[in-house]
Amino acid sequence: WKEPSAAIVDDSHVRPRSPMQRNETAGQPGKPSVLNRDNRPPHLDLTNAQVSAPKSSSSSEFPMRRESKGFSKWFGRKKDSDKLSPPSAAMVTGPLSPFSTGPLSPLPPTTPTSAGGDNATRSWFSRFLRLRPEVRTLAFNVPRTRARTELVRMLREWQRHGIKDLTYFPQDNAITASIDKVNSLGIKPVTFRIELFVVLKNGRKAGLSLARCSQMRGAASSFRKVVEVLEQVGRDRGLLVEDESQWNELCGILA
Repeated sequence: WKEPSAAIVDDSHVRPRSPMQRNETAGQPGKPSVLNRDNRPPHLDLTNAQVSAPKSSSSSEFPMRRESKGFSKWFGRKKDSDKLSPPSAAMVTGPLSPFSTGPLSPLPPTTPTSAGGDNATRSWFSRFLRLRPEVRTLAFNVPRTRARTELVRMLREWQRHGIKDLTYFPQDNAITASIDKVNSLGIKPVTFRIELFVVLKNGRKAGLSLARCSQMRGAASSFRKVVEVLEQVGRDRGLLVEDESQWNELCGILA
């Protein structure tokens, strides 16, 4: 038999090793030598890799969409944010009315330039048809304090004739009241508001005042009847301006 000859191995394709080998220790992967750099990609350890989670659909960052109005725009309905808005501190901590047995239930204050008060106090029917509320002005020849006292006295006297929900707002110098279904005049229910203003002449108080009566809700015919009775009683008691030209001039201030 013949001894097997040693296999000839062609090592021309074998890459020569670097004189400095990797220094591996137990439990730790060896780091490549500085002298053994090549173009191979670095080693990536994916065992402890943290993959960023995709953004969930419940994120608070969404593109804004145009608000859909639907049929609410035809009926004048307000947004929920307006309905759920908390009352101001002045409304909650207001003093008790001097002639009301219950706590104050103040209505939204109105500015002197508004014609019919807040839209929330009007019925949806009037807002749907865009009906302007009735507004009447009374010119008093007495200061505002006296006019307010007389108006409160008259309305208190008429409580047995159907006046209810009589409330006074000292911060706004305003009075609100309603006519009950059962009343002596036989008119339809109505809610009205009376705002009092001081008349100045050359920057000083002229001893005159104005009362702007506004219809808040209810029948317009009933509101006109109430203002007519207030004017008649005020003239009988000598509280209103008698001169017609002066009356028109004063009432034109709030027009």
